[in-house]
Amino acid sequence: MNVYEALLGIVQVPSYIPGGAWSFWKFIGLLLWIVGFPIALWLIWLVLRWMATKLAAAFRKR
Repeated sequence: MNVYEALLGIVQVPSYIPGGAWSFWKFIGLLLWIVGFPIALWLIWLVLRWMATKLAAAFRKR
């Protein structure tokens, strides 16, 4: 099996899923939302915590 046969097999995966490629890409989009939302919340939390420590340090110097 060469690389092209492996890539062809990967590309044909949506055709084996009931509902076709459309349901496959809707599923991938849903997974991106499910995984991306907690990551975005975590990043927002990190930035807010970093800003709070910088503000606290600035006020402590005064």
